[in-house]
Amino acid sequence: TASDDYDQAKVCREVGVAVYDGMSQYILGNYDKCAKNMLPVRDRIYTIGGSNAQRDLFTQTIIHACINSSDPEIFSKAPVVLDERNSIKRNSPINERLAAEFRRRHPL
Repeated sequence: TASDDYDQAKVCREVGVAVYDGMSQYILGNYDKCAKNMLPVRDRIYTIGGSNAQRDLFTQTIIHACINSSDPEIFSKAPVVLDERNSIKRNSPINERLAAEFRRRHPL
């Protein structure tokens, strides 16, 4: 229907473009730009579809971008996103490795 087409166009515009731009910046090593694009839409990534595993790759990318960020405001978001992921994937070895990497790069 026209309404469905509008909704999908809105999702593409608001979420899809941010994810695409974020992933493109990640590939280029621009971790701050990646995080700035993807952090605001992370709770809506599910709207673009895909499997849980595919969406989890976006979450892991956001975490990696935050960990690799040189901006204190951005890297301070890594534990927040890790906690969000941990609430979905409890006792995940990936979470443990990412948390250890965050602590290694950003000791208190």
